[in-house]
Order: sequence, then structure tokens, then C-alpha cells
Amino acid sequence: MKEVGVLNLSTEVKIVKLSSSTTSTTGTVESNPIDTTGYEGCLFLTSIKVSDPANIVKVRQGGKDLADATVVTQHNGQAVYVEVHLPQTIQGKELRVVVDRGVATSVGDIYAILHSGRRRPEVNATDAVDGIIGKLLVSPDVV
Repeated sequence: MKEVGVLNLSTEVKIVKLSSSTTSTTGTVESNPIDTTGYEGCLFLTSIKVSDPANIVKVRQGGKDLADATVVTQHNGQAVYVEVHLPQTIQGKELRVVVDRGVATSVGDIYAILHSGRRRPEVNATDAVDGIIGKLLVSPDVV
């Protein structure tokens, strides 16, 4: 009989904070790039304070917008994600989020969640000021 492994999301994905939140204004916000080498895909997550057709979230690779990778929020303060699975390597392995703000709005922190990596388990906690910290609980008692 084969043993079944325990799947804990925090050890199966790599979570990286790419950019901190911004103040409300117009213009373009570009996240830091994320290298997807060794992963099958990446899910980007952020939020947009003001919903407007002129406020667009998209993903770029090699300085070019990815086809069909734009999202416009439907509600103020809505979370936005774009997932890129099996990015084509012809443009390089680095992806970045770009938010075009045609109407004044703030943008939340931008995170990348890399998945289906070749190495596991992943370690997500970092001591950096702009890093991420957390813990995995397995069948915890209540207090």
C-alpha cells in the first residue's frame, strides 16, 4: 500500500511580495519582476481601490504585454488576480505586473505565488522587512 503525502499549500508554493502598496494617483505601477525558472506557473494577486475601465491590471514578459492578460475590477477595493501557466520562454522567464491607472486610485501590495515547482518543500518565511511571515498548523488544539 502506497503512503499518501500530506498537501500543505504553504509548502507547495513560493509566495513573494513584489511591490508595496501605492498612494492614490494616476500613472503606471510596475512590480519588481519574478523569475519563473523551475515553476510551471505563477499567480499574481493585488487589489485596486477605485474600479474604473481605465484602471487595468496586466502582466508583461520581456517588456511586452501578454495576450489576454488584462483584468479590470468590477467593484471598488476588489482583489485582482492573473495566473500565467507555462509561460513561453522565448521572451525570458521573468514576469511582472503592470497597473495602468487612468483614474486616480491606489494599488495594494502585489504578490506572486509560484506553483508546481521542481523543488519542495518551499520555505516562505523571510526576515526581510518587506518579506512574508507565517506558520503551518496541523490539527491544532483550541485555546
